[in-house]
Amino acid sequence: MAKKAWIWLWATAIAVSVLLGALNLFLGELNQDEGWYLYAARMVCQGRFPYIDFASTQGPVMPFVYALAQPLVDLMGVAGGRLFTAVLGFAGVICAALLAARLARPEGKKLAAFLAFSFAGVNVYQGYFSTIVKTYSLCGLLLVAGFLVLTYAKGNKGWFAAFVSGILVMLAAGTRISAAVVLPVICLVMF
Repeated sequence: MAKKAWIWLWATAIAVSVLLGALNLFLGELNQDEGWYLYAARMVCQGRFPYIDFASTQGPVMPFVYALAQPLVDLMGVAGGRLFTAVLGFAGVICAALLAARLARPEGKKLAAFLAFSFAGVNVYQGYFSTIVKTYSLCGLLLVAGFLVLTYAKGNKGWFAAFVSGILVMLAAGTRISAAVVLPVICLVMF
């Protein structure tokens, strides 16, 4: 395929993905969990800890990461939290495209990356759940980044990539408890 065609395809996919995120940021139906997650992040900003100072139904990682978004939430309310979530979701989609390219044969790397980006980023349902303030975007980003880093775990110095991958997957499990099932699978693959 010609270089110009790839540029147009990528530009279109990125534009549609960003448009879906923007529409869901402002028009997506409010989910009641969003307030709880942002409240937990605010508590962390105030020096409080999940399970000790306030109740939390998920792992402890999300409130600490979303504490970084507190200035946006102070400025824009729930929309600030959604903007932060959309950035995490978009980063996850980029990681998915990079992972697909890493796993594909050399002649199919461009197509694999484009398809992975399009399937994940140009999807109405994925766009909504990657924008609302819930665990999906952060957990997805951490999981996909963990698998992406794991593809570099080869040779004598691959232990560091495997270690970082394990940390990322562990953080994903600490974000969304159901992601914990991935840890034993990775351990089995590593040994």
